[in-house]
Amino acid sequence: MNRLSVTFLFVCVMLSHVFGQFNWTKYAGNPVLTRGDAGSWDAVAVGSPTIIYDGTLYHLWYNGNDGSGTYMGYASSTDKINWEKHPDPILDKGANGSWDDLYILHPTVYFDGETYHMWYTGRANGGVSQIGYATSPDSINWTKYSENPVLTPGTPGSWDDQNVNNPEVLFIDSVYHMWYGGFDGSVEQTGHATSADGIAWEKDELNPVIEVGEIGSWDHAGSATPFVLFDGTKFHMWYVGGPEFSWKIGYASSADGRNWHKYNHNPVVGPGEAGSWESKYTAFHTVLLNTDSTDFDMWYTGAQSAGYVGDIGYATAPIEIPTYDNTWYKHPSNPVFEGVSGQFDSDEAQHPSVVFHNNQYHMWYSGYGGGDGSRVGYAVSGDGINWERHPTPVLQTGGSGEWDDYSVQGTSVLYKDSTWHMWYTGYDGDGDFSFQIGYATSTDKINWTKYENNPVLGLGAGGEWDDVYVGWMQVLFIDGIYHMWYTGRGGSVNQIGHATSADGISWEKDPANPVLTVGTAGAWDDTELWNPDVYYDGFSFHMWYGGSRVTHDEWEIGYAVSLDGSSWQKISTAGPVLVVGSAGQWDEQYVGSGVAIIVEDDLLKMWYGGGNAAYVGKIGYAQSEIIDGLRDDFLNKIPLEPTLSKNYPNPFNPKTNIEYRIPNAEHVNLSLYNILGQKVATLVDKKQQAGSYNVQWDASGFSTGVYFYKLETSTGFLQTRKLVLLK
Repeated sequence: MNRLSVTFLFVCVMLSHVFGQFNWTKYAGNPVLTRGDAGSWDAVAVGSPTIIYDGTLYHLWYNGNDGSGTYMGYASSTDKINWEKHPDPILDKGANGSWDDLYILHPTVYFDGETYHMWYTGRANGGVSQIGYATSPDSINWTKYSENPVLTPGTPGSWDDQNVNNPEVLFIDSVYHMWYGGFDGSVEQTGHATSADGIAWEKDELNPVIEVGEIGSWDHAGSATPFVLFDGTKFHMWYVGGPEFSWKIGYASSADGRNWHKYNHNPVVGPGEAGSWESKYTAFHTVLLNTDSTDFDMWYTGAQSAGYVGDIGYATAPIEIPTYDNTWYKHPSNPVFEGVSGQFDSDEAQHPSVVFHNNQYHMWYSGYGGGDGSRVGYAVSGDGINWERHPTPVLQTGGSGEWDDYSVQGTSVLYKDSTWHMWYTGYDGDGDFSFQIGYATSTDKINWTKYENNPVLGLGAGGEWDDVYVGWMQVLFIDGIYHMWYTGRGGSVNQIGHATSADGISWEKDPANPVLTVGTAGAWDDTELWNPDVYYDGFSFHMWYGGSRVTHDEWEIGYAVSLDGSSWQKISTAGPVLVVGSAGQWDEQYVGSGVAIIVEDDLLKMWYGGGNAAYVGKIGYAQSEIIDGLRDDFLNKIPLEPTLSKNYPNPFNPKTNIEYRIPNAEHVNLSLYNILGQKVATLVDKKQQAGSYNVQWDASGFSTGVYFYKLETSTGFLQTRKLVLLK
C-alpha cells in the first residue's frame, strides 16, 4: 500500500469518527530502533524515519550516522515495534565535490505501485542544504536523479535563502505537493511547493505557510520539519518547533495545504523525563493511521543530548471524541451587563458577540427599548466583567422600505485585515418574521457601513428547513475560508445550518443542512435550537448553542463537537451544560439568548443572554476550566477560598513551579522574599479571573538558599510558603 492508499483509508475512518485532542502515549519499551554496534554505519545516531505500510509489512527509511557522515538506511517490521535492519546503507552521500557530499538526511518516500520515489536533504561540505530526488524499483536499490538538487534556496533576502531541507511529499489529484523547511539565517519555517513530475518544483507565493510563533511561544524559535496527511478534505501536519536541540512536536490543520491553523494546545509530543533516552528533544517524525482505525501511530527521533545523536521511538494517540469540560461557574456578580433605563436597550440586552483585541474585550449586543425592534449596541471591558457602554446604537435599522427597516440584532463580529466585519440579523417588520442576514464593515468598531447588496444570506426555497427565517449566526475565518453557523426556521422548528464563503459575502449553504437538529422526543432540546457559537482549536470544532423544550422559551445551553464543522455530535444529550437560574434570579426563565465563547489561557469564558419571567433580558458571564484528560478531576472545581500550593520541585535548580487558585475575579500579588524578608521578585501583580494558575520562577541569577513566596489577594487572603534553591 502506498502513501496515497494510506490517505484513502484515513478518509474512510474520518467519515465515521470524530478525532479528539492529541493525547500521545509513548511506548514503554522505547526506543524501538536504536543505533548500531560500534564500527557500524549507524553507530552514532539513527533518526528521521519515514514509513509506508503495504498491508503486510512496514517499510522504514531512516538516517544513520557513523561519526564521519550521514547515510540512508532501511528496516522492516510486521508489528511496528520490532525492526529488522538492512545491513548496509541504501543511499550514500555524494562523491567529493558533489552537492550532497557532506550528508544526506530526512527522507520522504512515495510508492506509485511500480516505483519508489524519495526526496531527501543533501548538503555539500562548506555548502548549503538543498533537496534531492531518487528512485528505486524495490525500496533498497536507489538511483539519484542526475540533475539534483531539485529544490534550492530562495533568492537573497527571501525567507529560505540559506537552506531548504526536510521535505515531505504527497501526490494528490495528479499533483505532487511538497512541504519543506526553509532557513534565512535566523529562523527555520515551513514552505510549500508543487510539481507535475516531482522534479520541477514551483514554490508557493504564500510561503512560508507555517511561520514561527509569537515571542514567548513554544515555537517562536522555529517551525519546520513537517509531516503531512491528507484525508480527502483536510490536511493534517505535525511539525517541529522550538530552539535548536530543544525541539518538540506540534500539530496544524488546513483546508488547502497552504493556509494553516496551528492547534491551540501545542506542543503535542515533548521530551521525556530527565535522564531518559529522549530527555533533550523529540523531533523528525512520521505519522500513520493504524490498521484497525483506532489510533494514530507516530515514530519519532529522540535524544538525551544536544546534537544529532539519537534513536527512534514510537507513540500512539487514540481516535476519540474531542470535548472540553463543561462544568460552568456563573459569575457571582451576574448579570455583568444590562441596558439603561430610557435608552434604546432599556428592556433587553441580549445576543452578545465578544472579541478580545488589543488587551480589551469588545462586545456587540442586541438592545431593545420597547416600540420598534432592536438595535445593535457596543461596550468595551478590560476584564470581561466590568463594561463601559457606548451611549447610542452603533448599527441602526435601515431606511423605510428596506429589508432591515424594523430590527437589526443577533450579530457576529470578527477582526481581519485591519477591518472589523459584522454579520447581523435584520427584519422589515412585515409580520412574517422573515429575518435574513446582512453584512457591514467598520474601521473603528463603532461606525459601520452596511453592504449595499444586503442581505448576504437569505431564506431557503419554499418547503426547505430554513424557508421562514435565517439569522443569529457565528462566523469564523479558517484556513482562507469563512464559515457561518446560523439559526434557520422551517415550519415551526428552529435548527442550525452551515454555510461557507470565500469573501464573507457570497455564501454557499451546506448540502448537509441542517447540520445540528433538535433532540429526540423528550430531550431537553427537542423543540428548537438557537444562537450557535463555534470555537475552532486547530483540530476540531466546538459549538455551544441554545436549546429548548418550549418554543421561544426556557432556553438553556448545549454543547456539540465536529471535526469538519458540518457533521456534529451532541455531547450534552443528557442535559444542557448551562441551565436557568433558581426562582427569583435574573436568569430564572432562560439562558442562551445568544452565546459568546472565548478560550483564553486555560479557561473557557462565556457571555450569555438570560432573562426572568418578565423577559427582562440581560447578559451574564460564566467560565469553565479546560481539562486535557491528564489532570485530576478535582482541578475542575473552583475552591470556596483561595489556595496556595507547595512549589514543585522543591528543592530546585534553577526553576520551580508555583500553583494557586482563586474562587472569584480579584487582584493577585505573588512575590518572592529572601530569608531577611526582602522582596527579591514579583511574579504576579494584576487582576485575574477565578481559576487555577501555574507560575514558574527561574532563579538562575539567585544564590543558593531559603526563599519564601507569598500570595496576597484583594479580598484579604494572605499565605506564605518556603522554597529551597539548591545549586
